[in-house]
Amino acid sequence: MFAHLHVRSWFSFLAGGSSPEDLVQSAHLAGQQAIALTDVNGVYGAVRFQQACRQIGLKPIIGAEITLGDHSLLLLAEDRCGYNNLCQLLTQHHVQD
Repeated sequence: MFAHLHVRSWFSFLAGGSSPEDLVQSAHLAGQQAIALTDVNGVYGAVRFQQACRQIGLKPIIGAEITLGDHSLLLLAEDRCGYNNLCQLLTQHHVQD
C-alpha cells in the first residue's frame, strides 16, 4: 500500500494550495487507502482532514513539519497518544520562537 506521508494543505501559508477536503478526494481518486496531512508548524487542518477521510473511508495520518532554522523535521502521530505528544511539541516550539 502506498500513502503520501508529506502533504501540506492551504493552512501551510505559501507552502500548500489545496483544502484538506480536496487532498482527501484526490487521494481517494488515485486509489490510495491512507494519506497524511503535515502542515507547517501546526495541525491546523487536522479536524477538516479527519472528517473528510472518515466520509470517504481513507485512513487519516496526522502530522506536522516543524522548521528548525534552515532545516525541517517531519513528525507523524501513530495514535491518539502520539497526537497529544505532537501537540505538546508544537506548543513548545511556538513558545520558544
